[in-house]
Formats: sequence, C-alpha cells, structure tokens
Amino acid sequence: PRQIRFLIDNANALLLTGGVEEDITQQKTPAVQDNGVNRIKGNSLALKTIREDIKKFAVLDIPILILGETGVGKDIIANAIHEESNRKSEPFIAINCSSIADSLLQSELFGHEAGAYTGATKAHKGIFQEAGNGTVFLDEIGDVSSNLQAALLRVLESGEYRPVGSAKARQAHCRIIAATNAMLESRVDAGTFRLDLLYRLKRLVIQVPPLRERPVDITYLAEYFLNLNKDPTNNSVLSSELEKAFLNYSWPGNVRELKNEMEKIRLLHSGKSFYTLDDAIFLNAKSKTNIISEEPPNLEPKINTEKKTTASREEIFQNSGSYFRRLEILKKLFQEHKNLSRKELCQITGVPDLTIGRDLKVLQNENYITKIEPTKSPRTHYFSLRM
Repeated sequence: PRQIRFLIDNANALLLTGGVEEDITQQKTPAVQDNGVNRIKGNSLALKTIREDIKKFAVLDIPILILGETGVGKDIIANAIHEESNRKSEPFIAINCSSIADSLLQSELFGHEAGAYTGATKAHKGIFQEAGNGTVFLDEIGDVSSNLQAALLRVLESGEYRPVGSAKARQAHCRIIAATNAMLESRVDAGTFRLDLLYRLKRLVIQVPPLRERPVDITYLAEYFLNLNKDPTNNSVLSSELEKAFLNYSWPGNVRELKNEMEKIRLLHSGKSFYTLDDAIFLNAKSKTNIISEEPPNLEPKINTEKKTTASREEIFQNSGSYFRRLEILKKLFQEHKNLSRKELCQITGVPDLTIGRDLKVLQNENYITKIEPTKSPRTHYFSLRM
C-alpha cells in the first residue's frame, strides 16, 4: 500500500507539472470496444473464413466447439459468436473447466440446494440458471471428469439439468459453446472422453490455426498491439529486422504471448516510435542468430564457416514452424527410423501434440504412414512408414 500511495502521489505531481504530458494523453484516449466479428484481428485467409463461419453459426441455436492451441483466442471467438447472435442482449458467462475441482465444478454449473453437502447452508444458482437465455462458454471442455461429461451430455440432448442435491430437473435455455486445446479423438481412444459427447459437441466446429501458421497475422497483430489506443498520427513501426525475427519465432503461446510481449516492449520503451531487434528482449540468442546476416568473411577458417552455415540452416528449418517444413522433417524422421510414436515426435521436434496430430493425419491421408494399434491402449499405438 505504501508503494501504491507513493506512485499515485508522484503521478499526480507529474500531472500538475506536465512532466508526462505525452503518455498521459495516450492514456486518456478512450479505448474503442470492438464487438462481434470485429473482435477477430488479422488479415489471414484462415481468420477471414472464421469470421464468415461465426456469422453463419451465430444465428443457429446449436452448440459450437472451438478447437485450437492455448492462446489462439478461443474465448474471443466465443464472445464474437454471442455478440453476433440473437442472444447478445443476454448474459455471456465463461468458465474454465480445468481450473475448478470436479466436485465444485458441478455445483458451479448446475447449482445446489441447501444442505446438499457439508457447508451448503443455502441454495446456490448455477451458471446454467444465471445465464438464462444467454450463452455459456465452457473452456477446456476436454478436462472434465466422466461424471460431469454424462451430466453435460444430458443438457445437450434434452436441455435439462439437475442441481446438486435436488430431485427435480430444470430446463436450460442457454446456448453452449465449448472449447479445448486437446485432441478429443485421442482422449476418446484413451477412454477419458465420451464418444457420444464428442458427437454432440462437434455438430458445428471452428478450428483456429496457431499463430505460426498465419505469418500474415504476426506482423499485423504486433503493430496492432503496439499502437493500441494511440493517436493514429503517432503510430510506432517495427524495423524489417524485427519483423523477420517475429516471423521466424515459433510463438508457442500464440496471440496471447504476442500481445504480452508487445505490451512489455511498449511499456519499457514508451518514448520510441521505431522499434528494433534490440527492443525484443524475449527473443533468445538462437532466434536472433537465425535473422542476423552472414558473419564477416575471413574471421574463421573456411571449413568452420561452412559447418556453422549448415547448422544454422538446419536450425532455421527446425524452428520455423512452417507447415511444409514440419511435414518434411516428419517424413525424414520416418525414413530414418521407420516406426515412431506421437510422443516421440513431439519430443524430437518440440511441436505441440495438437499440431503433430494434424500433421500425422495428413501423412496418413497421403498413404505415407499407417497407424499401428497392437492393443486398445493408446500408449502402445505408433505410426509406421509405408514400404
């Protein structure tokens, strides 16, 4: 509290003296709140398709499943669907299913009656009741328990739910939007996710590709977050070297990571209008090395230079995140080892499980590999090169 008071007093003093006039002007600029599909920022063809799907799906009262890696903006898409629908004047309630214990999650969703369990001194309204005719967004739906999956299946099939401790079913009038970063088909194979619930959820699907597969959006979003709520006549720009570094970075945290890093750059260098590679402290030495031009000649023997150039090229291919490069790497691995499991491929390439799963399906459709299932246990499954 003392530190907060110190900051407030000094900020007020600077306001009176005009010491931070430029930054305060930017702070006073009201934030423009985008609604509906305008929330989806980017110029890639994938996002254009997603915006079109949102408009088509929003008018339908059917559950929607949003698939994508962590940080791609699944919650923003869910908000956009709600705001484009006829329910936009009703509540939008989001809940992360993986952050709440199963016993509490059931009470949060369906509510409970007084005396339903120890400590339940009064009745509690659940999210399905509080949402009314609005929208309920169930994030990380793949992490819910089997008991809760059965209860959600009943809601999707009959529109009814039962509060904890109650013998009377109630009608759910809200729309359900679910999202996950998990491969639900794999969890069905593992016996941790119900196949009938998957069928109910996958009636309408929006697949959000990771940021590394949308290079057009990387530069656009970087400049968008960098200049958010700033005077359009005083926009900041990125150097070409920094843009290349951004395009070569894999962005494992996707849009969320990009937004956080741009906010950090903006706060640390608020007075700049031109940002260079030195301002992006989050980029590690490897990322910078991939962008820096060739070393000056004659500094080392020719043989050593050639070896370093070859290694650098392999690192670029390994870490570029490009779709066709990933497939090339996977094909070379299968040519070398013949048989590989999904876990081994994830560990070797460093690519997330969700992306590797999609790439393996592509190679299966090309008849390049085949899936071997010695037993029903997914741990024994692997992929083999077709001879």
